[in-house]
Amino acid sequence: MRFRTFVSENGDSCMIITNIRDKELIIDLIPSLLIIEEECFSHPWHEESFIELMNSKDALILAAIDKDDKVAGYISLLNVVGEGQILNVAVREAYRRRGIAQTLVSEAMRQASAGFGDTEFTLEVRKSNMGARALYEKLGFICEGIRPGYYSDPVEDACIYWNRNYGN
Repeated sequence: MRFRTFVSENGDSCMIITNIRDKELIIDLIPSLLIIEEECFSHPWHEESFIELMNSKDALILAAIDKDDKVAGYISLLNVVGEGQILNVAVREAYRRRGIAQTLVSEAMRQASAGFGDTEFTLEVRKSNMGARALYEKLGFICEGIRPGYYSDPVEDACIYWNRNYGN
């Protein structure tokens, strides 16, 4: 298990857990990840979804852990033929606007590039989620298309973002 410490914008330090593969750690983290899913998404993932992803050799899950060992947020990414598909980025409301999401996305892209050779990254985000869209654009992503009605509860279009120049 490798850790990388970062200091958030308000001075709090968090840890990024990298390469979550240890079965005991996975079992320990899943309840926290499920709470974040419930908090952040209208259709949250279930335990089986995390276990399946964590068992994939082409997947990457990173978690931000605060100084009290609470999970502040996480990111999941799947390597698909040299492209990193960012599946979820979620940060608990109490931890938002501290640079955690930016650090998670940047670190996931760095690790996917080094580990899988990914040079392009993609994700979908609700069209109305201006905070997330601004973050992705800050990190070099460009909205290249729209998926009409992609989200439900409420029904909403998704912006399809790509970063096609990672590392260049």
